[in-house]
Amino acid sequence: MEKQESKLDQDNLRIEIAILQEPIDAFYPNTGKFRIPALMTEDNVSKINTNNANIANRRNGNIGSSSVNIDNYIELKVPFECTYTYGDYEIPAETKFLVALVAGNDNDIRIIARYTDPLPGWREFLTYWLRDNLGIIKLEERMDKAELKLENHEGRIASLEGDMSSIRSSLSSLSSRISSLESRN
Repeated sequence: MEKQESKLDQDNLRIEIAILQEPIDAFYPNTGKFRIPALMTEDNVSKINTNNANIANRRNGNIGSSSVNIDNYIELKVPFECTYTYGDYEIPAETKFLVALVAGNDNDIRIIARYTDPLPGWREFLTYWLRDNLGIIKLEERMDKAELKLENHEGRIASLEGDMSSIRSSLSSLSSRISSLESRN
């Protein structure tokens, strides 16, 4: 019988650090240019040499060699949940994110978290803001419920007032009958 290999023994998920190359908007992120040092070792710098033998006016100027710099970056979609708590309107270049290479495949890379901490004090600000605003939301919910209860009570009071009015008119007619009976005697 052949021993089965456990899926847990395989490296199906690889996590690396990706460095943002250009600033992106924190509240409307779409894609960003990233450099992943573990995958992208260095920029390529090359020289292109040209031969101007096939150019008709090659004696009027010289086309020399020039260097070309090819930047190594990859464009990745940045999830909103990784940017909106950064603490500023713009995420600066050099901010680090964690990326996962799904199934270890270099062609299937996803941002899963921000590696760089947010700006100092942002956590406290966000905590107080959420607490205060959630408190306001809960207060508004309680006020809405109280207003609904008040409307129900007002409806019951109106109904009771109608019942009291009919009781008064019944008492009034009963009182007049009693008076007429007493006057007969």
